[in-house]
Amino acid sequence: MTDQDEERRDQDPTRLCHTCRMPVSALATRCRFCGAKLERPRKSDEVLTVKDLGGERGSTYTPSANVVRALEAFAEEEKAQSSNQTQTGGTRSRIRRIKRTQEESRQKLEEALDELDPSKIDIYAKDILSRKPKESEKKPAGTLDDLGRKLFSAVIFIVAVVFLYFIVTFGWNWLRVGGAVQPAAFQTFPNRAEAMLAEGQPLPDVHREAVRACQVDNSPENSRILSRVRRRLMEQIEAQAYSKPFNMQNITDANRDSSAAATVDFDQSLADLAERMRREAATYKFILTSLNKEAETALFTLNNPYVSEKEQTVSPGELLLDRFLVTSISSRGVALEDTHPKAGRRHLLAKPLTTVLPD
Repeated sequence: MTDQDEERRDQDPTRLCHTCRMPVSALATRCRFCGAKLERPRKSDEVLTVKDLGGERGSTYTPSANVVRALEAFAEEEKAQSSNQTQTGGTRSRIRRIKRTQEESRQKLEEALDELDPSKIDIYAKDILSRKPKESEKKPAGTLDDLGRKLFSAVIFIVAVVFLYFIVTFGWNWLRVGGAVQPAAFQTFPNRAEAMLAEGQPLPDVHREAVRACQVDNSPENSRILSRVRRRLMEQIEAQAYSKPFNMQNITDANRDSSAAATVDFDQSLADLAERMRREAATYKFILTSLNKEAETALFTLNNPYVSEKEQTVSPGELLLDRFLVTSISSRGVALEDTHPKAGRRHLLAKPLTTVLPD
């Protein structure tokens, strides 16, 4: 191989062999180093420009003055011709409207003269007498049909409302007692309230069972059992609220149980008890905010929604909220005594910025 061949080979485009990674000619089909077979190279898409195709750069064409004047004259001539056509068309349309109006007036005049002709009056009278009534004149029959349809729709609506009422009533009773309600004569509903009471189950559960039995079968026996369970539940709630020593959790539980009992049993005594327990729980919502040991005074913030005062300052021997007697004021806090008749003179201790505690 001559030096010219070597120089020509170096100038040819090359690519790498995929096996030995040595440079070979881009047009070679076999590697001259390792002998591996090579695929033909892919021909890249050629992008030809306007210049490559022999074109020239675009330029802006500027017409001469003569061409511009000719175009303007042509445009003015077209505008004038269009205006003349419009005026001519408007005149022709007005003439047509005038002729049409005159023709209609002439026809109406001829019709009026024909009606006044004596030879045709008898014919008109016979025609009027023999004419059948129009559909619009048959109003009574149509009115009766409409009335019948309205009455039928009203009856259907009333029947649907009554049927829906019975369905809703039956469904509510079914959901309230937890199943289908059968007539009392064919139903035997066991009242488990006494058995639950003998087993020592919680009184709120026993009370709900007694209420359910009365809702299904309001017999004298079930009413007697419900009255006895209700009385025992009320006694338990009051004993829990006024327990000694003082316990705020007991008052909260009593308030919860009384409200739950009043929602299932609509007896007035339970409603009154629930109201008393709400007021009892609100009575203890006071906080000691400041304490003056030298003056032996204490300032309480009242969070009771049933009283109008928001603050109260007390000294030893005075009553807080007309109920709690202040027995002493010391570094420990304010010692109180509950004077409620059912509270048993239980002792409480109010510390700064905390809820009341048993003493």
